[in-house]
Amino acid sequence: SLFETAAGLAPQFIEPIVHLANLAARQSDWDGAETLSNRALSIDPKNYAARACLVNIEIARSHFQRAEGLLRPLLAAKAPTPYDAAFVRGLLGDLRHAQQLYSQAFAAYASCNREQVELYRDRFDLPGVSASNYCKWLGSHFSRVTVTVERNDADKVISHVFLVGFPRSGTTLLENVLAANPIVEALEERDTLGDLTRRYLTDADGLARFHALTGAELEAARAAYWKRVQEYTDHLDGKCLLDKYPLNSMKLPLIAKLFPSAKILFAARDPRDVVLSCFRRMFNMNTSMFELLDLERAAHFYDAVMGLSMIYRKNLSLAWRDVRHETLVEDFERETRDICQFIGIPWDTGMLEFAERAKNRTIRTPSSTQVVRGLNSDSLGQWRNYNKQLDCVLPILEPWVKHWNYPTH
Repeated sequence: SLFETAAGLAPQFIEPIVHLANLAARQSDWDGAETLSNRALSIDPKNYAARACLVNIEIARSHFQRAEGLLRPLLAAKAPTPYDAAFVRGLLGDLRHAQQLYSQAFAAYASCNREQVELYRDRFDLPGVSASNYCKWLGSHFSRVTVTVERNDADKVISHVFLVGFPRSGTTLLENVLAANPIVEALEERDTLGDLTRRYLTDADGLARFHALTGAELEAARAAYWKRVQEYTDHLDGKCLLDKYPLNSMKLPLIAKLFPSAKILFAARDPRDVVLSCFRRMFNMNTSMFELLDLERAAHFYDAVMGLSMIYRKNLSLAWRDVRHETLVEDFERETRDICQFIGIPWDTGMLEFAERAKNRTIRTPSSTQVVRGLNSDSLGQWRNYNKQLDCVLPILEPWVKHWNYPTH
């Protein structure tokens, strides 16, 4: 990798070493992460990020006393950046969560998020501008109009699949399971539709262009998508392309217009676990992720995305299959066989070994350490440990708990 090259060229340059340590930790290579962190600390014994990485390692190893000893000086010191300050408060939350001290964990996560709100407020907390409002605007429009399509039978792949839903709904697990099938080419969460979304789905003029999209302009838009895809992979011949980007669930009219034969996998998970997990994790920030820094805003955003998806299910002619995270975990082989049948590819035994293969993939989401551990039920029903803290959002989520047929208690 570039980090390895940089570390080799300049052995005393600490930044690439710290990045490599964090990448090793994301792959659950705790020994490797520890070695790299200590290498960084041999150059700069006070390096904040390397010390934070060691805290993460000790939490993962259940060495809670060691983690506490490493974490306390970081909390007491002035962090190099506001982001670092937020990050170590998130680590405190992870430590308290691992110790089953859930009220203390929640308080630490809330502190982490308040730090991020202050850091990003000027960019993403603008009057009247929010991802939830964007969902409502889209829903108001597409509930009243029909999306006309032109069939495109000359696709570049044998199967074209969009994996969508909501962050922390199990999309990363499902992507890595499917990526273990040799016929699947997965894009590892790339925003392939961003430019087209800005052109066609951001204002009234764009919507007018969207509905007029036909003929040569439609082909140009498709070509722009494939050009974007080919920036990330040129292994498409004879492949099933898996384009995973959870919040493309908001952009399904664009997918229907460009690729009406595409298959939609919609990831579902207990809404209470989803919103709690979003609140507990740190994401690369944008307008949508800013919503997740506050528990009530996160719940309202989830509600808005799910409501919008219901409109799309009704009004768009797309092949659609829901994938419940809990079903995938509890009945893995049967569920994966059914998914493969839906998207039109053969099931492969390599999918059973997805966790080992995932160690050699770049996983760009907070789910990386969970995926490389393989199937486990540890994350199922975590919301019950935070029932008191979630009390304010349970009424918002209750309709979706019932919709997805989860137990209400």
